[in-house]
Amino acid sequence: MVNFFIIDDNINIIKVLENIIEESDLGTIVGTSTNSLEGLTAVYDLHPDIILIDLLMPDLDGINFVKEINDLKTEIIMISQVSEKKIIGRAYEAGVKFFISKPINKIEVLKVIENVIKNLENIKKLNSIISILGSQKNLKAGSSYEKNLNYILNDIGIAGEKGSDEIIKICLKIENEDLNDYLISDMYEIFENSTAIKQRIRRALSKGLTNIAALGVEDYMNVKFTRYSSNLYDFQNIKLEMDYIRKKIDKGGKINVTSFINNLIIMAERIDE
Repeated sequence: MVNFFIIDDNINIIKVLENIIEESDLGTIVGTSTNSLEGLTAVYDLHPDIILIDLLMPDLDGINFVKEINDLKTEIIMISQVSEKKIIGRAYEAGVKFFISKPINKIEVLKVIENVIKNLENIKKLNSIISILGSQKNLKAGSSYEKNLNYILNDIGIAGEKGSDEIIKICLKIENEDLNDYLISDMYEIFENSTAIKQRIRRALSKGLTNIAALGVEDYMNVKFTRYSSNLYDFQNIKLEMDYIRKKIDKGGKINVTSFINNLIIMAERIDE
């Protein structure tokens, strides 16, 4: 059974959401609060599966609330009547993947919550897959392996980019290049309801592609260029990106997330060999 915690400074909104959740038998309300600071303390004690919080809460707004609970494994549904793209964008950057608009609409609430519950089920499924694989093969999620992953991302200039942490998380859940594309797709399902996270990963990989291509434009024999241009990315796309930088063509190279993850894992495993 899924546990919910609701935070909104309007008690009537809380009651409406409580009624929808309970009448639809979606889960159990383990707590509510009209004060985000008090709610912050409560969720650390109760560890709910899903938190519904108003974006424009006084004292501690919804975005900063999310940042405060980054270490909790819980899904966030942001409640808002604000439509400004900049604010919604900030919420996405903070890790929010689901939104409910005001005034509250029962059909929308049910649809969003059902999607969140499905997302939680997918995560549990993935954890089960990972557990099985871990018992059958020796998963390399140790500190040395993670250090190698970070080293490579840093070497191509994307370690500090948004999306780099998600790339590391995916790699740490996959043992080696023998695992097929289906498993990688499964791993990616953790983020399937977050277009923002997918975009972050693609933007980070695109920047890496550009960084490597730029090295090749300056010096075709550059050590980093020769190391990563064909071993991490597809060389044909690196070449297209180089031509784009030289303004020979109107569009640069493309990135393939699956291929990059596979190549990154291979390189990280071989660094210590």
